[in-house]
Amino acid sequence: MRPPSTARTAAFLLLACLIAAPLLPACATVGYAEARNEDVPLKRGREEVPQEHGALARVSQEGTTLTVTAARACDIRETATVRRTARRDRINASPTLDWVLGGLGVGAVGAGAIVYADASKVHPRDDASREYNPVGPDNARLAGGALVVAGAALASVALVDIVRTSGEDQETSVVELPGETVGRSVRCKRHPLVGAPVALALPDAKAPTPIGQTDAAGMLTVRLEEVVRDDATAGLAGEAQVLVAGVKAGTVPLIALQKALEEAAWKDLYKEGCSNPQSVDACKPVEDFLRRYPDGKHAQEARLLLGEAAPAIQGRRDEEAWRGVDAAACSEPKELSSVEQACSLVRRYLADFPQGAHAAAAKAALKKGEPLAAKQRRKADQEAAKELAEEERRQKEEDRKEKAEERKAKAEEQRRTRKLRECVRSKCNALCKMKCPYSQSCREGCVELCVSSDQVSHLCEEPE
Repeated sequence: MRPPSTARTAAFLLLACLIAAPLLPACATVGYAEARNEDVPLKRGREEVPQEHGALARVSQEGTTLTVTAARACDIRETATVRRTARRDRINASPTLDWVLGGLGVGAVGAGAIVYADASKVHPRDDASREYNPVGPDNARLAGGALVVAGAALASVALVDIVRTSGEDQETSVVELPGETVGRSVRCKRHPLVGAPVALALPDAKAPTPIGQTDAAGMLTVRLEEVVRDDATAGLAGEAQVLVAGVKAGTVPLIALQKALEEAAWKDLYKEGCSNPQSVDACKPVEDFLRRYPDGKHAQEARLLLGEAAPAIQGRRDEEAWRGVDAAACSEPKELSSVEQACSLVRRYLADFPQGAHAAAAKAALKKGEPLAAKQRRKADQEAAKELAEEERRQKEEDRKEKAEERKAKAEEQRRTRKLRECVRSKCNALCKMKCPYSQSCREGCVELCVSSDQVSHLCEEPE
């Protein structure tokens, strides 16, 4: 008798389980669900966020000492420090495999139980029996037990994965959380503006005057009288703009700088040369100082110095001017042609120094030289009139010759034109006599047509 179908099924399931079980250990991929964060506040604060462009500066002045402090522009943002606990549930990232293994395990256990329960119904392995079964009850029980064991092993793989993917992982860290922006474009405390050019824009100046650059702390301290020329602010009132990186940072009054520059200029001024002038330009530095600082502290003193030196300066100018005058050439000229130029220098001296030390000598020279100069002017006028008359005569003669040439050329052109017409008519008569030997009217018409058409003009042109 053949073994029941349950035994065969059990055999196949046992074989499958024995093959699959070693190859399928608990190996499901463990994944994680989205983290759940639990934050415990530790502290709150504010932070500076520098802007990409932009700077802010402060300007202060004490006397002529200018201090510029520049920093980048920042936004102020609130921050919070928390202790964050991140919890993440473990999940089975490949559940299909465990379902398959669990199904196989349950199926194997069920099949093994059935085979084991049916083992008592299996015929014995008795060769003499008519119902011989090669499996026998013992082998059937063994197969059923093996199936149960293999099924339990397969099911245990799924159970192990269930255990592995249960529970959660957690991680604790300290986190800085950005908050809302509570201030914009304010001066940064921790981000100085390093190496920024600083300049002073004076009123009516064509271009700003560079005065330095900020240091590593974003600061620049200068004495203005050391970086600004002494004549740059002369006569200026009001304030000058302080530019940091080309942007207005503040203003400074110029009065203190002007006073300092005036004091330094007066201290360096060579006043002794004007007190005892040895040349007409001895007081020029004092005049330049008074021109730059007309209302300054030392302006009155400079005016007194110039007033005291004025007579001596005027005397030296008088002497220098007279040295350029040749009174003898005006009053007793060796050549009459030079008297007018010499007397013009004498007249200029009297115009500049009517009460000069040599005014009497100049007047005496002019008294003698003026008649001679008048004579020279009359002679020069006569010569000029003579030259003008001669020039007019030459011009008239040239005009007469030019007109005569024009008349001659016109007469010659008329002669040639008349000769050409006569030649053409003569040629046309000879030609028409041949064409119209018997008819007078034909010949006359032929001649007129020939003359008007210029058929024979080239025969009458004279060679060049």
